[in-house]
Amino acid sequence: MDGGIEVKKALTVFLIIYATIIIFSISAVSAFFEKPDKVTIVDISNPSNPQILQVLKSDSEVNDTIVYGRLTYIVQKDKVEILTINDSGTLSNKIVKKVPYNIESFDVYENMYAISYNKALFLYDSSFNPLGSLSLKKSIKTVKFYDKNHIFVVFDSGDIGMVETYKPTDPRLVWRLEVRKDKINDFTFSKENAFVVCQNGVFFVIDISDIVHPKVVYYSLIFESPIKVIVKNNELLIYDKYGDLSFLDVSDPFQPKLVYRTNLGSDTNDIFLFKNFLYVSKSNGIFVYNIEDHKLSYEHVIPLPTGAYFAKAVNIEIPPQKIGSVLWSFNTGSEIRSSPTYDGDNIYFASINGSVYSLEKSGSFRWSYKTRFLINSPIVIDDFGRIIVGSWDDYVYVIEPSGKVVERIKTSGDVTKPVGVTGSRIYISSEDGNIYAVENGEIVWKKSIDGWVTTNIVVDKEGVIYFGTSSGKLYAYSYSGNLLWIFNTSSWISTYIGTDGNGNLYFGTASGFLYKINHNGTLVWKYSTGIGITSGVTIDSFGRVLFGTKDGALICLDRKGNFMWSYETQGEIHSIPSVSKEGFVYFGSNDSYLYSLNLDGTLRWKIRTDGRIYTSPLILKDMVIFGSSNGKIYAANEKTNGLDDGPWPICCGNERHNKLMDF
Repeated sequence: MDGGIEVKKALTVFLIIYATIIIFSISAVSAFFEKPDKVTIVDISNPSNPQILQVLKSDSEVNDTIVYGRLTYIVQKDKVEILTINDSGTLSNKIVKKVPYNIESFDVYENMYAISYNKALFLYDSSFNPLGSLSLKKSIKTVKFYDKNHIFVVFDSGDIGMVETYKPTDPRLVWRLEVRKDKINDFTFSKENAFVVCQNGVFFVIDISDIVHPKVVYYSLIFESPIKVIVKNNELLIYDKYGDLSFLDVSDPFQPKLVYRTNLGSDTNDIFLFKNFLYVSKSNGIFVYNIEDHKLSYEHVIPLPTGAYFAKAVNIEIPPQKIGSVLWSFNTGSEIRSSPTYDGDNIYFASINGSVYSLEKSGSFRWSYKTRFLINSPIVIDDFGRIIVGSWDDYVYVIEPSGKVVERIKTSGDVTKPVGVTGSRIYISSEDGNIYAVENGEIVWKKSIDGWVTTNIVVDKEGVIYFGTSSGKLYAYSYSGNLLWIFNTSSWISTYIGTDGNGNLYFGTASGFLYKINHNGTLVWKYSTGIGITSGVTIDSFGRVLFGTKDGALICLDRKGNFMWSYETQGEIHSIPSVSKEGFVYFGSNDSYLYSLNLDGTLRWKIRTDGRIYTSPLILKDMVIFGSSNGKIYAANEKTNGLDDGPWPICCGNERHNKLMDF
């Protein structure tokens, strides 16, 4: 991704696993429960009005959870579920990575994962490819990254050590400290010090300012069974199993000072610190305290969901995310050429394997329906909200938003282009050489044409349809099926048609000409590119005519056919450009990039996928949706006022792919 404007977003949530509960936390507490497997996300951005955002069920027992940046890692026996955190705070796009052993501890830093099993430490890259491993003499209890080159290791025996990962293929243990044969319950660290609490009440401070030569600078037996330690600037909070919470001033780590102690109650399950608030979990709710001058003042209680037993929590403060970065992706496993469409609530598209998909705007899966052969055309949503798409199995499918197929319309050839719709009528082009008008499942009329249809079917407000063919002819038929006129280009019409709101049609040919003709079939002008035109035409409210070519150029003309600018990519452009209200242009290329350009044709940002991009990007106010030949559909982070109000700012005219031509 190149370029980028930061957008700030912060959300505070509790992530609860219940019926058998655990909460997303640094420490695993699965011993409290038998089979924790359900995660509930509660938004506490407004603590006085908590909101349940989502309930997720894991595949098996959850042992630990880690939140890092935009990703949440749910650690199970021999696998890790990786989910994306959306702006709403919900989780989606689950990826499961399995390992050939039981995971005893897990942590992540940037593009590296650390996993311990028995006496071994394993390192993986961001794709879970093995990097290196280290065999140690003692069993490992916990691994925790200090930075990208160092990992704390806590041993079951009570020792604590440090592993260097400058060479991830060859990690090495650089030091190990023995803690009087006592087991470590918890530890935390600042930049220069590590703070450790042990089962028998021992608390000690390790100076790690020289990361390879640590020194124990303080050692004391001042607590009874401490179980958690939290560092906040120069303040340390230590909580023990009897409910005591102690505040220590550690501005001088050589002489920590106890400044305040209070009892939270023995029924306390865990504590969680966020900014100046302490969240205390108990069976009857989450108690919120304000921290000021090392003391607590009670604020209020957040009730738990019915049947839940709060055990652990973590704050998700969503980091700044750049405009033009990937928000989420959904993998179909099959090439996507079908431009996504949107009904105001959900996203619809198809993949080459013949499946129609519906996703929520968050990227969460709703349903899929598999036809009997390929689909490469955009889905159309009619005036009744029905999803309509043709397949290479010779059928057109009419599907309710719920995923229920209500109609299958048979033709005698592959249906490779989008249908046209007006009211209850559906216009279908088939590679059997016919154009069909269908209402309520019945063929009203059928006309034979020269060649096969190579464009979308444009419908005007009087029901006249316009389409181009492989023979180079553009046809116009009346609502009743009468041929009105034919415009002959003598070359394959190679692009989808766009219109300008004044009854004019724009389209390109394989011979490199862009045509503008009026709705009576008369030429207005044509523009020569000198090379085949490969993408459909977009006409926006800024007076621009946009299209792509075989040599990778996105060309911008004015409506009189005068050249304005072009932008060069490194691959053919089949993606029909889309335009936002701000005049930003979005399109994909066979060089694997999705591009965003300014009004003057200069680059704003680009995102690289590992596949060609054929689809016309779908512009929503906070994201841009597009598909790739790698089988994934992506959402790119964006902030606009939505799709341009121009006459034809996207494939087939609007987000539903059903716009009628204006005069």
